[in-house]
Amino acid sequence: MKVRDFIKIYGAIILFHLAVVYRGDEGQMLWLSKPLILVSLLLFAFSKIREGAGFLMPLIPALVFSLFGDVALMFQQGPAFLIGMGAFALAHIAYSYWYLKQGTGLKWQAFVIALVLALAAMYALLQLVILPEELSIPIYGYFGLLSLHFILSAMAWQAQKISIWPLLGIALFIFSDWWIAWSKFGGALDEHWHNRFIIMLTYGLAQGLILLGIIARKA
Repeated sequence: MKVRDFIKIYGAIILFHLAVVYRGDEGQMLWLSKPLILVSLLLFAFSKIREGAGFLMPLIPALVFSLFGDVALMFQQGPAFLIGMGAFALAHIAYSYWYLKQGTGLKWQAFVIALVLALAAMYALLQLVILPEELSIPIYGYFGLLSLHFILSAMAWQAQKISIWPLLGIALFIFSDWWIAWSKFGGALDEHWHNRFIIMLTYGLAQGLILLGIIARKA
């Protein structure tokens, strides 16, 4: 299947999930639609690997950990938030490993700009929220891995190893996680449907842009 054909399917899956979010469905439809986002990306990635796109293999763990994180965050009780954040931290490590394998080297311009933008995002968040003391270290650690992914993506783009789309994808990933933190710890919007709508729209686009952008460039 070509990327442009899968984009239509993937877009329909995201719209399906957003419709579930809008309706406030917390039952079977939610448990079907949310994991389907990453399941579809995994299936497409495997199909491209079978066609000879072996460069995608290091990205499979990133998608698997992302799927696990999605499912973990669907639970509202206990340590679900920490488990989900831990799974996504592993996903960003896997994404970063893929970028390191590209051998882009150190691109100072991209490194500095991406680092400044990442730090600015964190600074802005800390002006709006007070992180729970027991979560501050895990959140800072996760943000560091998220920033590393962003910096490596920016350097790969400057080195012309990737197109602009994966870089825009991780930028949307940062925005989605930033919005999660703000809504959970500062905006008191955690349960509002429009809040979840924004998070899942940007997150779905982020994951799609990262994977599909890499496939389109490397194919």
